[in-house]
Amino acid sequence: MNKYTIIASAVAIALGVTGCSETKTPEQYISSAKQLLADEQIDTAVIELKNAVLQTPRNPEIRTLLGAAYIEQAHYLAAEKEIEKAIELGATENLSDELSFVKLKLAKFDEVFSLLDNSPGASDEEYLLLLVYAGVASIQSAEIAQGQDYFSQAISLNEGAIYGQLAKAYLAQTKSDYEKALGIVEEVLASSTENDEALLLKGNLLYGLEQYQNAANIFEQYVKNKPRAVYVKYFQINSLLKANNYEEAEKHVDWLLSKLKDAPLAHQYKAQIEYQKGNYAEAKLSGEKAAQAGSQFLLAKMVAGLSAYQLKDIEQAYAHLRPLEQHISNNHSVKRVLAVVKLELGYTDEAVATLSELSGDGAEDFLQIASSELIASGNVPSALSILEKAEALAPKNASIKARKGLLLIKEGDDNGIAALEGALELDDSLENVETALALEYLAQDKDEKTKEIADRRIASEYSKVAGLLLQGIYYSKQKMHDQAKEVFEQIILLDSENVAALYNLAVYAAKNKQIDKAVEYLQIALTNYPNHKNALTLFVNLHDENQVIEKAIDKLESLVKDHNYPSYTTLALSTAYKSNGDVEKAIKLLEEQISVQNKVVPMYFILLGDCYMELAKISEARFKYQQGLSIYNNDYVLMLREIGTYELEKKYQKAADKTANALTYFSESVRLRILQAHTEFLAKNYDKAKEYLIELNKDKIKHHFVSSLNGYYAFNAKNYDTATEYYYEAYKSSPSRRNTLSLARALNGQGKQMEAAELLETYLSENKDNAIKVLLAELYGRFDTNMAIEVYRALVDEVPNNAVILNNLAWQLYLNKQYQEALKYAEKAIEINPHDKRLDDTYNKIKSNL
Repeated sequence: MNKYTIIASAVAIALGVTGCSETKTPEQYISSAKQLLADEQIDTAVIELKNAVLQTPRNPEIRTLLGAAYIEQAHYLAAEKEIEKAIELGATENLSDELSFVKLKLAKFDEVFSLLDNSPGASDEEYLLLLVYAGVASIQSAEIAQGQDYFSQAISLNEGAIYGQLAKAYLAQTKSDYEKALGIVEEVLASSTENDEALLLKGNLLYGLEQYQNAANIFEQYVKNKPRAVYVKYFQINSLLKANNYEEAEKHVDWLLSKLKDAPLAHQYKAQIEYQKGNYAEAKLSGEKAAQAGSQFLLAKMVAGLSAYQLKDIEQAYAHLRPLEQHISNNHSVKRVLAVVKLELGYTDEAVATLSELSGDGAEDFLQIASSELIASGNVPSALSILEKAEALAPKNASIKARKGLLLIKEGDDNGIAALEGALELDDSLENVETALALEYLAQDKDEKTKEIADRRIASEYSKVAGLLLQGIYYSKQKMHDQAKEVFEQIILLDSENVAALYNLAVYAAKNKQIDKAVEYLQIALTNYPNHKNALTLFVNLHDENQVIEKAIDKLESLVKDHNYPSYTTLALSTAYKSNGDVEKAIKLLEEQISVQNKVVPMYFILLGDCYMELAKISEARFKYQQGLSIYNNDYVLMLREIGTYELEKKYQKAADKTANALTYFSESVRLRILQAHTEFLAKNYDKAKEYLIELNKDKIKHHFVSSLNGYYAFNAKNYDTATEYYYEAYKSSPSRRNTLSLARALNGQGKQMEAAELLETYLSENKDNAIKVLLAELYGRFDTNMAIEVYRALVDEVPNNAVILNNLAWQLYLNKQYQEALKYAEKAIEINPHDKRLDDTYNKIKSNL
C-alpha cells in the first residue's frame, strides 16, 4: 500500500468515526463532567467540557466547571480565562473566591486585593477564602503586617473553619513560629486529607524548620496530586539540594530540563549540582545559562563565578562575582574568593576595599594571607591597611602584630618596633620576632637593646646559638671585627652547619682577600643550604672576579644534581654559565627546569629572557618574559623586560600599551610613569606624552627621559635656551645618540654652532656613526668650510659611492673656490646617480666658474 492510500484510509477512518459517534447535549456533557470530576478523572472531564464549549460557547455553567477542572490540573492561566468568561456570561454563583485563588497562583496580587475589596455580596465562607488569599498575596509581596491583618480578620470571621485554621497557620508562619503552624496544618490535613493548599503549606513549614528531606517528600506528594504544578517541582528540588541529596535532585532537574530546556531556575539548580560533583566546566555553563535570564539569578552567577575560579579562569570569575558584591554579606565566603580574584588580577584598590569589609570567623587569618599577596605585588600601604583591619578583628593575635611590625620595619617606619614589642608581650616564644626586633634595634642604633636580647639568649641553653649570632652581628656593627669573627667561629664549634655563621665568616675572609678560605666556608654552607641566595651570589662573584668561574660551575653542577635542582642553586649555575660565555648552556638548563618543575620563581624567566637578549634574539626573549607573566601576572621586573623588548624592536605603540597595563598594577611606580610618557612620545602620541609629562613635572620627577621630553616641547616652541638646558640635563645623565643629537640641534638653534660641532666631535671620538658625521659636516658648512671639507673627505673614504656625500663635498670645495677638484666630485656623483636633478645644479654651478 503506498503512502497516498494510507493517508486516504486514515482520513476515511477519521470521517467515519466522526460520523458514527453519538452527539451529546450540553446537559449530558455537564453531567458527565461532574461525575468525572468527582471521580478525579480530571483530564477526561476537561475533554468533555471543551466539547460542550464547542456546542454552547456562551454557557456560563460549562465555563465555570471548565475553570474548576483547570484549577485541579494547576493550569491556572486557562482557569483564569474560563472563570472570567463565566462571570462575563452572567454566572449565577459567586466566583470571586475561585478567581482570587487563580490570581494568587499567577502572582497577580493587586487583582487579589481588588477582588477582596469589591466583593460586598460574598458569603462569610467566600469572604473567608478571599481574606486568606489576600493574606498570602501580602506575604508574597513582602507586606507582612498587611498579611497578618488579613489572617487575623479571617480567624475572627470563622476560626473553626478549615481556612480559618489555615489562616492561623499562616499567621504563625509570619512570626517564624513554624512548629505551631505545622501542628495546625497537621490537624487540618487529618480532617481534610485532600486539601492541597494545606499540603503545600506543610512542605514550606518543614523547609522553614530545616527538615529539608521531609519537605521534599511533601512537595513530591503535592506534584503527584497536581502534575502540572511545575513550580512546586522547583520547591522539591531546592529542598533536596538543601538536604544534600544531589543525586535525587539531579533526576528531577534533568526531567525539568527535558521539558523546559531554557528554564533558568532549572539551570541554576543544575549548576549547583555539577559544582558539588566537581564538574566545574558544566557548572559554569549551566550557571551562565541561568544568569542570562536576569539579575535575580544571583546564585547562578555565584556558581558560575566560583566554577570559573576553580577552572583558573580568573577574568570570568571576576566578571560573574563582581556584580554580586553588594548583595553578599561581609562574612560570606564568596566575598573572600572575590578579594583573592581581585588580587590575582591586580585590581589592588578594589581588592583592598573588599578585604577591609570582611568579617566573621577566620577573617583575620584570611586577611593575613591577603596581606602577603599585597606585599608580593609591591603594594605595601594596602598590605598595612589590611593588617590593621585584621588587628582590629583580633587585637590579641601576636602573629598579626608581628607581621605588621616586620612590614613596618621593612618600610623604615619606627612604629615597627612597637608592634614587634607588642607581639612579644602577647607571646614571648616568638624567637624569629625577637630576632627581627634585635636587628631593628641595631638599625636604629639602639645597640645596647640588641645586646640585652643576645645576652638573654646566650644564657639559655636552648637559644645560645641564636644569641651568639646576634652577638656576632652586634660586634660587626661596632666594628669589633676580631670579636665578631671569634663569635662566629664559636658558633661553628657548636653548630658546624650554621649557615649564617659560615656566610659571615666567608664575607670576612673575602674582605681580607682570603679567597680560598671564603670559598671553603661557602662550600660548606651551600652543601647544607644549597638555596642560600646571598651565599650563592658571593660564591659566583668570587670565582668570576678571580677568573676561575669554571671552579664555581663544577661545584654548582654537583650541588644541583645532589639536591635535585633547588631553584636558586640552578639560577646561580645558569648565571655562572652566562658569565662564562656559555649562554646556550644556561638557556638549556633553565628551559629544562621550567618544563619539569611545577612552578619556578620569576627570576627563571627573567634570566632566561636575558640570555636570549644576549644572543640578540629579541622575540624569543619577549616570549620568555611573557611566559613568566602568564604565571606571575604582576611581576614588576618581567613587565619592564617585556616593555624593553618592544622598544628595542621600535614597536613603540605596543610598548606604550604594555606600560599602561603595568601601571594598573603599580600605579605609584615613578619609573613606570616616566616610561609611560617616554613610550607615548616614541609612539608619536604627543598630546598624551605631554599630559603625562606635566604630571611628572608637577611631582618634580628628575630623569633623563623627562628632561629630554621637556627639551623636545621647548625646542618645538623655538624656545632654544630652555630646550638646551633640558637637553643638557638629559645628556649629562645619559650621553646617548638621541640626547647628543637633540642637544646639538638645540645649541644650533641658539646660534652656538661651534659648541654643537664640538659635542658631535666628542660623540664621534667614541662611536663610529656616519649619520652623525654627515650632520657634523653640514654644521661645519655653516661657519667653517675647511672643517666641512675635511669631514666630507673622511666620509668619502668610508662611503666612496654615496652620491649625496660626493655632491656635498663638491659644493663645499666650490664655496672654497677649489673648482677643479669640486668638478671631479660632482661628476662622480652624477655618474652614480644620473637622475637626481639636484646634482646637475651643483655640476652646472661649478662648470660656470671654470
